[in-house]
Amino acid sequence: MLEWVDVYTGRKYRFTAEGVRKARAHVAGLLVKKLAGRSGVREMADAAAEFWSRDYYELVFPLGFGRVAEGGAVRGCVLPSGPEVGLDGGAEFRRGPLDGAAMPPVLPAGGEAATHYLLADVTLVRTALVNVLSRRRGIEGALLHALRLACLVAALAEELEHQGWEPPREVRPLVAFLRGAGAPPDGFDGELVRALWRAAESAEAARALPEDLSVTLVVGAVQRVKQYVFETPGLNEIRGGSELLEEVTHRLAREVTRQLGPEVVLRAAGSHLEFLAPSGRAADGERWEARVRKAFLEATGGVLVAAVAKPFGVRDLLCDYPGVMAEVSRELEVARGRASAGQLETLPFEERCSICRRRAAEGWYRSPAGDLEPACRACVTKREVGRRARAGKTEELAKLLGGRVDPWGLDRGVRHAGSLDQLIPRDRRRRLVALVYGDGNNFGAVAQRQRSLAEALQWTRRVASVTRSAAALALAEAAAGGADGGRREDLSAQEFLPFQVLALGGEDVGLFAWGPVGLRFAQRFVELTDREFEPAVEAARKERICFSLGVLVTDEKAPVRRTLAFAEGELLEWAKAAARNAGYRHGGTVAFLVVPSVEQIPGDLEAYRGQMYLRRGSTFDLCLTLRPVTAAELGFLLQKAARLQEEGHAGHVERLAAAFVQGKPRVAVLYYVYQKARERKEAAGAGFASVLEEASAAPSTLGGLAYPTGVLPGRVPFGEEAVPGQKVLFSPLADLAELIKVLQ
Repeated sequence: MLEWVDVYTGRKYRFTAEGVRKARAHVAGLLVKKLAGRSGVREMADAAAEFWSRDYYELVFPLGFGRVAEGGAVRGCVLPSGPEVGLDGGAEFRRGPLDGAAMPPVLPAGGEAATHYLLADVTLVRTALVNVLSRRRGIEGALLHALRLACLVAALAEELEHQGWEPPREVRPLVAFLRGAGAPPDGFDGELVRALWRAAESAEAARALPEDLSVTLVVGAVQRVKQYVFETPGLNEIRGGSELLEEVTHRLAREVTRQLGPEVVLRAAGSHLEFLAPSGRAADGERWEARVRKAFLEATGGVLVAAVAKPFGVRDLLCDYPGVMAEVSRELEVARGRASAGQLETLPFEERCSICRRRAAEGWYRSPAGDLEPACRACVTKREVGRRARAGKTEELAKLLGGRVDPWGLDRGVRHAGSLDQLIPRDRRRRLVALVYGDGNNFGAVAQRQRSLAEALQWTRRVASVTRSAAALALAEAAAGGADGGRREDLSAQEFLPFQVLALGGEDVGLFAWGPVGLRFAQRFVELTDREFEPAVEAARKERICFSLGVLVTDEKAPVRRTLAFAEGELLEWAKAAARNAGYRHGGTVAFLVVPSVEQIPGDLEAYRGQMYLRRGSTFDLCLTLRPVTAAELGFLLQKAARLQEEGHAGHVERLAAAFVQGKPRVAVLYYVYQKARERKEAAGAGFASVLEEASAAPSTLGGLAYPTGVLPGRVPFGEEAVPGQKVLFSPLADLAELIKVLQ
């Protein structure tokens, strides 16, 4: 029985012989479709490389959830889990990203490869090394591309033949040779290719490679990304800055793909690019690191870019990948010290840009008020890219939802919002917008623990696919149902989509949304990503992978830069610290804050928390918030807040929370006891206290929750480090009061 181990969760996928045959035939059929209509050998090789490097990983990941359509709306569905997942001849495999409840077509590498390698990992490493080293030895043209195609299809040659696909005539002997059934063609170093073929899956074979085999690893990364993106206050400029960096990264990746092939690109996400090359120079003789710096500088008008192109022995790359990346990091540090963003000096007599107020103005632009204002090229470029990109990320996510005409479940076509106030339905009492910003917890350490190039490839593709898939599904569910679990009428009169994606690259996610949609998105996104990386064995719990999000809900007129800085710099860091202090045992976390206007955004979050939510006592301390919360806890609080609002108890919650926050807790407790006794006397049925104390849907972490206060063993105020001997009572009343404000 063949098995594949998810190294990040410890879950094992076990295949019967029939299950393996079915999975291989299924993937071969999809590869045949990818190759259909390709005429030349190079075109076929590029298509096959694109299949393995992009399409296949989007089919496999996420492993933990899929997509179903119910009642005209899309939602996520949970796939089989547990310590072991069996795949036999009856398994149905995905034919596209998030394909219903079908299983991911996991294909273990097999052979001598580690049990956590996928066939795609090994195939890409093999092909990239054969490609680059062949070029170094002068092999070009038809023979090179025939060799690339052979490397990309040889592992599934029998299945491809059964699907009716035959490789071009010049490729057939190469495939036969790679499968051990023929001699190498003339002019072809068969011994080297066979050595590389085995080295990609076997550490022992990699250690036997000659020392003189080398490739060049090129790495480019923009420095001070946040400074560049957030240097201007406007939404279009901020979105444009983020989008522009990603555009340049993908444009460079496409250039590398055209010159060398898709398989050599190891990573292209956000503003970070990594690829293998025969040497430090491109085909036209320009050094790769100079080309990377030039592309970013020309497009942005001035960012700091560090880039290196360093040769490494293939043996070192395969056997000591952590050491290679550590050396690259040191080289990047040196490059950072030499990086320059170009000439930014503005002379005293020069007009400054009215947008960034730093650079010299180079022309004019029409402001939102309709006035002509001086502007620099960098800001105008970001502004125009940001305006064009309003719909770009949303449309990318819509494709993951099955290409439906109405992917967001809003019953009819809606437009993309041009301003934050258009995110909010016109009939809402409170005009609140949520800014959600998040990323992975300790993902840098996860990357540093990877022991091989194959692992790094798989991790990079998996994170990107899981983040995008979870974002698409969470947005679909939040937009279709608001924050209360599916009241479609909430958005029935909406003219514009109630959200706008700001950033989505690698592990980062950022968006603006109408308040209820933003909170529901945060809850569902963390829930889905927790599901993907849910530990299946005890050993995986110690290094559990999860995401944290910061959510600031405030007035739609609040300056974008201010809200972004607070959500990312304060709330997200609060959520991350809480997850870290808890040892990630409960998964991801969300830290949210609701303030009516920008003037009430705290200047010092720590002092604000202590003043608003913590009451010191001689015997017990009282914490009036559960934040940061897990996905399950936030879901419970949202449902509780929605029911309290629907049944007319919003005023009771607000008055009780105010009694705790502004008065003495002892008096507030007496007030609650009085209200509860009065309710019982009047036999009010599902009154305020009954609704508040209903706990059937409470998650296990809130199992001891009582009202108005109660002890929650193991919980620490604000998710901070535990203080020995500290006794704390908790109450979610402030949380519920803030959430009800968002729902109104």
